[in-house]
Amino acid sequence: MRLEFLRMYPLLLIVIAALYIYPVFMSPVSFTLHLAFLLCLYITLAQAFNLMAGFTGYMTLGHSAFFGIGAYTTAVLALNGVSPYLGMLVGGMAAVAFVFLIYPVLFTLKGAYFAISTMLVLRILAILMTQPFIGLGGSEGLPLPQPVEFSRIPYYYVSLTQMLVTSAIAMIMLRSKLGLGMRAIREDEDAALYFGVPTLKLKLVAVAISAFFTSIAGGLYASYTFYVHPEVVFAIMLSLQIQFMPIVGGLGTILGPIIGALIVFGLSETFTYTLGELSLFVYGASAIGVMLFLPEGVWGVVREKLRLECRIFCRKVLRASVLMTNRQCIDELKLDGTQFGVNKTKKDAIYLFRFRRRYELVMIKYSEVGAFNTKPRQ
Repeated sequence: MRLEFLRMYPLLLIVIAALYIYPVFMSPVSFTLHLAFLLCLYITLAQAFNLMAGFTGYMTLGHSAFFGIGAYTTAVLALNGVSPYLGMLVGGMAAVAFVFLIYPVLFTLKGAYFAISTMLVLRILAILMTQPFIGLGGSEGLPLPQPVEFSRIPYYYVSLTQMLVTSAIAMIMLRSKLGLGMRAIREDEDAALYFGVPTLKLKLVAVAISAFFTSIAGGLYASYTFYVHPEVVFAIMLSLQIQFMPIVGGLGTILGPIIGALIVFGLSETFTYTLGELSLFVYGASAIGVMLFLPEGVWGVVREKLRLECRIFCRKVLRASVLMTNRQCIDELKLDGTQFGVNKTKKDAIYLFRFRRRYELVMIKYSEVGAFNTKPRQ
């Protein structure tokens, strides 16, 4: 895995460099920059939700609560002369504090009860923000001071950087001991607790990290639009969008939320202008359809297809190499760019194949290919 990552590292650097150079050739108020900003924001929200739901298995219907907390915190601080970038960080810390205050109680619930409780918390926050006595604009919202000259380029760079940082954190967590414990909770929380995994602690850490990046995205959105309204930043529709993206792409993966964000972003831009209020129904029906027919998401289906092709390829190679020695088999396969290794046991043979820039461990029964290395092929 590390070897493959190092081989892809130059290509990854080229893509990132191109993303950072891209605004140089665009107008500061270009509409394509606006779309690029929103796409990076969507990917950030999808990856942040994936850190919670994809790793721990706890689905929530109120994830936009963190988005609203970040938006309002940034707006209030900006009205008091604080830099919006500092306001985003403060909003992220406010969301983390909210998690450690509320979620230990919510985590006493599981399944649909947990999801419904998060939606109720979201609605409570939305209703509170509309009350005049709170002093945050009430139902009219909260306007932010606007600069004399507006440029989308700084917002695009911040959104792009946040997207890359969130994806990097997700990649690190996926391969860390922390991520392993979270995935154990996702598979079987009771068994994980029995074997000593601190389930409550890991769930709180997952939600806190997710809330931090979601809140920063909310603060960035508020500073970009110069206006905060409770029915926008605390909207249930926004929570469904955040949830729908990694579900479509593939929960618990790195590429899944990115693919899902690309799909949902295109659909949302279409639905908003064509279906109006019916877009909520379409999102719900689409989410049900994906869960029924693509439970692993788009990337999950592609990944399984690649693995299946790899297994078929491995068996063909093994059947063709019954009368070859290990060395001959290795040399011949290297001509086709495939590496072959053997580690025999009494009943099985485990083979390491390089297939389409992936390494796959495949266990083959002796009965499938016959005896190995009996005679060298003439």
